[in-house]
Amino acid sequence: MTISKNLSFQLVKKTFDFFAATPLPHWPKLAWYLFAWLAWKIMGIKLGQEYILVFRPFKVVVDVQGRGGLVFLHEILVRHIYDVAEVGQNTTVRTVFDAGANCGFFALYQATAHPERRVFCFEPHPATFQHLQKNIAANHLEQRVFPIHAAVGATTGECSIHISEESSMAFVNTSPLQLLQAPKSVKVPLMSLDAFAEKEGVWPDYLKIDVEGFESEVLRGAPHCLERARWVMLEYHSPALKEECRLLLIKSGFETEQIGNELWFGRKTKSQ
Repeated sequence: MTISKNLSFQLVKKTFDFFAATPLPHWPKLAWYLFAWLAWKIMGIKLGQEYILVFRPFKVVVDVQGRGGLVFLHEILVRHIYDVAEVGQNTTVRTVFDAGANCGFFALYQATAHPERRVFCFEPHPATFQHLQKNIAANHLEQRVFPIHAAVGATTGECSIHISEESSMAFVNTSPLQLLQAPKSVKVPLMSLDAFAEKEGVWPDYLKIDVEGFESEVLRGAPHCLERARWVMLEYHSPALKEECRLLLIKSGFETEQIGNELWFGRKTKSQ
């Protein structure tokens, strides 16, 4: 495995970041996992299969192949890309929909930082969904974090997603396939957020949407959820998608604000 100087610097920095986010008594396990991951990546030697790592404020189940989504964990625990004070400090937020939950780090953060919140997680990738379930169980959050194995879009039925054994990401559309090694297509359930909410009788106060280029379809399938939601956090993946999602949010009564490089934050206007 050849590692560039820039990538080496990023790996070292993220390693220090993860140690900073880990309670001191759990440093040895994190160090051993990182050694096992390197042994697998460099020499193909498997030193165990799964590890439970303890961070603040939750635990994460990872495997030595590195398919536990730690890149996304870094975004949640270290970069705090989704943190917005007006949502984080609001105790009236009770229900969160997480479309594109990946391994569940955003959901775990919401549930552990805010004991009054329930989080409904939608994730289509079969292997990633299993990691999501394991992370929920490791933190004993089965009563407040609910995994749904489905892609989210404008309609309900079935769809094909593109996945890879080397990645925790899944794509409904084909444009980002260059991000996957040896992609393959599998069929999974497809549902709209409105259909789910109406069936289960639960409506979101807060929507987080990160579905790898399918965000506008999620919004089109959620007009009633958007009527009830007060905040939306949405990741876009192209300039065209950015504008399309902004207009859909404005149409649903939100004022929008860009956060970082790829996030739209929407808050319901007072007139709504």
